[in-house]
Amino acid sequence: MQTLRCPRCGADLPSTASYCPKCGANADSLATLDSNPATPDAPAASQRNLLDTPALDQGRFIPGQILAERYRIVALLGKGGMGEVYRADDLRLSQPLAMKFLPAALTRDGAALARFHREVRVARQVSHVNVCRVFDVGESGGLPFLTMEYIDGEDLASLLKRIGRLPQDKAIEISRQLCAGLAAAHEAGVLHRDLKPANVMLDKRGKVRITDFGLAGVTTAAGDETLGGTPAYMAPEQLAGNVATEQSDIYALGLVLYEIFTGKRVFEGTTLAELIRQHQSSTPKSPAQLVEGLDPLVERVILRCLEAEPARRPRSALQVAAALPGGDPLAAALAAGETPSPEMVAAAGGEGVMQPWLAWSLLVAAVVVMAGIVALAPYSTDLGVAPAHKSLSTLEVKAQEIVEQAGYTDAAGDHASWFERNYDFMLYRVRNLPTPVARKSMAHAELGPLTYIYRQSPKAMAPAGNPNFRVDGLTPPHEVSGMAMVVLNCNVRLVGFWAVPPQVEPASNPAPPEPNWSQMLADTGLDAASLRPAESTWLPPMGFDHRYGWRGFYPEDPATEIQISAASYRGKPVYFHVIGPWTGAWRMQSPRVLTRSSVVRDTTVVVGGFVLLALAVVLARRNIRLGRGDRTGAMRISAFALVTTLASLLLGAHYIPDLGAEWGTLLRIVGMALLDAAILWVIYIALEPFIRRQWPELLISWTRLLAGGVRDPLTGRDLLGGILAGATIALGLHVANALPGWFNLPGETTVPANTMALGAPQEVLAYVLGSIPTALINSFFLIFTLFLARSVLRRYWPSVVATAILGVLTNLGGENFTLETPFALLATAMGMIILLRLGLLAYVVALFTYGLLSSAPLTLDFSRWYAPQSLFVLFVLLGMLVYGLRVATGNKPLLAE
Repeated sequence: MQTLRCPRCGADLPSTASYCPKCGANADSLATLDSNPATPDAPAASQRNLLDTPALDQGRFIPGQILAERYRIVALLGKGGMGEVYRADDLRLSQPLAMKFLPAALTRDGAALARFHREVRVARQVSHVNVCRVFDVGESGGLPFLTMEYIDGEDLASLLKRIGRLPQDKAIEISRQLCAGLAAAHEAGVLHRDLKPANVMLDKRGKVRITDFGLAGVTTAAGDETLGGTPAYMAPEQLAGNVATEQSDIYALGLVLYEIFTGKRVFEGTTLAELIRQHQSSTPKSPAQLVEGLDPLVERVILRCLEAEPARRPRSALQVAAALPGGDPLAAALAAGETPSPEMVAAAGGEGVMQPWLAWSLLVAAVVVMAGIVALAPYSTDLGVAPAHKSLSTLEVKAQEIVEQAGYTDAAGDHASWFERNYDFMLYRVRNLPTPVARKSMAHAELGPLTYIYRQSPKAMAPAGNPNFRVDGLTPPHEVSGMAMVVLNCNVRLVGFWAVPPQVEPASNPAPPEPNWSQMLADTGLDAASLRPAESTWLPPMGFDHRYGWRGFYPEDPATEIQISAASYRGKPVYFHVIGPWTGAWRMQSPRVLTRSSVVRDTTVVVGGFVLLALAVVLARRNIRLGRGDRTGAMRISAFALVTTLASLLLGAHYIPDLGAEWGTLLRIVGMALLDAAILWVIYIALEPFIRRQWPELLISWTRLLAGGVRDPLTGRDLLGGILAGATIALGLHVANALPGWFNLPGETTVPANTMALGAPQEVLAYVLGSIPTALINSFFLIFTLFLARSVLRRYWPSVVATAILGVLTNLGGENFTLETPFALLATAMGMIILLRLGLLAYVVALFTYGLLSSAPLTLDFSRWYAPQSLFVLFVLLGMLVYGLRVATGNKPLLAE
């Protein structure tokens, strides 16, 4: 009867074993031993190397032999499936080293040998105190060898076999060093692929040294190249024949950590088929069941490493180290005066799983605050104090009817319609009436907060000059004969009509009849009894042959006289304008009324933005020249901004059936999206290296997200915290704008709704997507300001205060300085708290949330035609909250304890 004996650890094995389950040696290194007691240790002749390899207990070379005229063999250290390892002396440098001769099979495979040389060249770049250093490759007598650092010590497999599990403190220390060495290899682009206790040495000082990177593959070149490893320490994807990745090494790291802390192996299969079956049908036994008093953090990180799905494992060895008890590699790097790498920043902060009760508390608080905003909306928003009763489609039908009644019956080649805020009218009321009176009477006011504008043209209207690529009152110019524009308020009252007369007049044409203005006058809603002809003082912007004028009063305000100016050409109306004391003569370029708030805010934004952008270009150029900056992260964030901006502009643009014009529009849209992306790229490259060095904690969750951690617990935490903070700031805005409904605060109008959010579904989606790059850019500018303040003032808190002061100035609204200053203080304080406590990601989410809740139509009255738009925005935020709750609690069921 014959048995197998492992040459590495000496264990007796069944004859069917394909590898040693104790130390992981492969089948081709297992020696066949006769069970006859007289010759128990004699190797069978059938197991001798076919290339004249000596017997198993000997090596190819004897002590004292000189190889390659440089290396003197001292002793055979080991022999296995991956070749022979000798201790040798480098006679040229007078230092000990280890020489590893490759297996015979590899020497016969030219492609494998070339690949090995390529991988060793990369492995040489790994220089770390916890990694056995690779020196060189050479050849002696036709046999290739690898020289590496000689480590005088014991491998971890032998140590665990001898003493069992390690004490917890020592195990944590060794685990940390393992993580550090593996992280250094991964950062150099090298995979180990065969990490196991036998490949981990402990030197005489007890320091960990990871060995045998000769089989490691290059991460970026591992696409179709796989090398063998030890099945007992392979990840499920490797056992399935898939390409190994960094996550495969993390799985092997988890297996090694399991042994270190428990003294047991996770899977004890003796064949590959049995191992695969155990991976598929069983889950690792909890380490806490094997070791009493094991720290829960240790158990959690080990089990996360052993997740079957690679995406659910820690993303890096540094993150494993950070999750171990007392782990803070980021603090260690900062204390050493080093700039932590993006990977180290991402690994900091621990796993970040929140207690379910805390996550639920943040979600409930955010929902309560959002409910408070919706409850305040009837008092704080334009559509709350004066609901719009007619939808876009209803108003469009009326506008088309007015155009036809005016005699323009030809089919329109193109048309567009939209809402605009009637800001001049609202501002006039709050400046001339006590604000409580103005608010309470707004629902029955003559015009209301919104006006509806309809344009049609016999030709396609290309919005070439509009930055949003939409038709507006000036784009395209109102100059094509047959163009018509109608302005209505939301109660379907006519406010204005403009039409372009023919460019060429017939040579002889009988005098036309006078136009019948009665229908247009009736559509204004003015008191018919108060109307009287009067000389018009407003001139039409287009050609005409007769002018008309009337004066009268709205029934709602018999004290304010209204003027109507009209004109016709050849019996057809070309101009009809209802003019109140609030109407500005914009063609005369009357100066905009400036307030202290608007002057301070606009000056700060324009000057500060220009200075920051110029400095960003200078710093980005310097960082590129010095090789600094997270270029991968910058590319990802700029690509994300490019996609969202592009989608927003494409969804909101006005399209025409003209391929040439549409191609030009597309190019301009792409150009604008590229500009936003380029600005973000420049700012990020300029800023990120300095923030990573001075305030790396601001970038932990942000860097994880950029690395693909959409399911990371810290991502969920920042979604919850960011939405709560943004909603709280928005609540402050609504409170400030609701107060004039009870107290006289002159000049303060209600919160307007973004007019795109009142449009068709694709326009509402464009509005939401467009809020994302805006939040990103504003966030980066604030952090840039913080960095510059720190660079000038050199101290933490003074720089925070200086940045907050600038934030207060940019948050002023421009209407009532006394009312808006407390809100600006609240908004800035909340923003700074969320930035400094949670980081950049939470701050971006807060700005995005604030943008939506401060400009979306907010109502739960389902009878309003804009209720679906309101629900869509609220559901977007609720969906983000639910997702944040799920990932913040480690993807546990939402109702888990």
